[in-house]
Amino acid sequence: MKRWWLLPALAGVVLMLLAASGAPSPSVLIYTGAAYGKLKPCACSPETDMGGLLRRDTLLTDLRKQYPQSLLVDAGGTFHEVNEQARLGAQALLEALRKLRYQTVAIGATDLVYGRSFLEEHGRDLLFVSNVRWKDAAGGLSQPRRLVELDGQKVELFALIDPADVYTGRQADIEIEPIDKFLDKHAKPGVLSIALLAGKRETAQAVLAHPRIEIVLNAFHAADILDQPRFSFAVGKVLAETGIFGSRVGVLRFTFRGEKILTAENHYYELDNKITDGESIKPLYDWYDGEVKKLFLARLAGKPAFDKEKSPYVGSETCGKCHKRSYRIWRNAKHSHALESLKKVNKHFDAECIACHVIGWEQPGGFHSEQESPHLANVGCEACHGPGKAHVNNWRVEMTPFTRNECVRCHNAERSPAFKPEPSWDKIKH
Repeated sequence: MKRWWLLPALAGVVLMLLAASGAPSPSVLIYTGAAYGKLKPCACSPETDMGGLLRRDTLLTDLRKQYPQSLLVDAGGTFHEVNEQARLGAQALLEALRKLRYQTVAIGATDLVYGRSFLEEHGRDLLFVSNVRWKDAAGGLSQPRRLVELDGQKVELFALIDPADVYTGRQADIEIEPIDKFLDKHAKPGVLSIALLAGKRETAQAVLAHPRIEIVLNAFHAADILDQPRFSFAVGKVLAETGIFGSRVGVLRFTFRGEKILTAENHYYELDNKITDGESIKPLYDWYDGEVKKLFLARLAGKPAFDKEKSPYVGSETCGKCHKRSYRIWRNAKHSHALESLKKVNKHFDAECIACHVIGWEQPGGFHSEQESPHLANVGCEACHGPGKAHVNNWRVEMTPFTRNECVRCHNAERSPAFKPEPSWDKIKH
């Protein structure tokens, strides 16, 4: 765990100095964003073992003890895609944010794809968006602003979406007002205004330039988890980004009078594996894992039985009968027990993960289950070189060409942001 016990002492010193000078006490804003559907850290590589709602539970519990009057918000980007498994995750995510006692959660452009009915059913009184209106419904999710009290002063929150980030062809039931035009009408002078956004960095800077916005919290879609979020405080205005995939929690401490920010400092807490898991939302994790397993088994039940004779795959042991040296190198590499690594984190029933840990997932004759196709478990020869039966039957039939650049099909920015093809290739070349 981080040395959080130092912070209350330091905060006490700062508060005494501020009290002596007649300056207002610091207010605290705790913020997150850009979870993009991640209830748990990917953990496919050491650097992606950051994030997860259980760790967030632990950290937020500690932060609330230090800052009991703090405001807890999420800047949006909660979801990313829509399918049956992702929808279960979205439901669990919203319930978790409610249990973690978020005061408000912004709806971002990617969150709109779930539609009004789902968002209202699972996010009522938690989710909101300011400059978006559903044509067939009033109120509810669409609110011009939310007024909250922070240390005895009124603060207004806006959840904003850039119209350019929404493909209106898929969102014909909504109307989006340009951000500047909306703020001109609704942001009040004399009140501290905080904009919650899940957009491009240039969009966040443009929102901050509006004369009635003092703080912008942006759930910025960074390239990968290694990208450090940015914080700036200049000319009385604050711009703070969140970490992608819920990897970080930001704590903004600032003083203000009316709409004027006097001082501001920010700290990011990385949700790495040094933080222990909390218990309050573990039942949601267990529910989600159970539902994902049911989906996985239902998909297997709907498939025809695995037919080894018709499968174009033969498995790595067959390849090793001729390519003995290459087989030995593979056996000593991590690829040869890739499925075991999923089992260790209970993700071997997760369809979003398994494709990169077996041979031919979702391909005709590819991996079906450990019971029916154990020879296709793990990342074997045919995961990279393609089905090998035709080559085994006739050595003149060439295998699919493979280059090191194709490694990023699995070792991409989300799963392996520190991956370098050249040195990694040297470890496994054969």
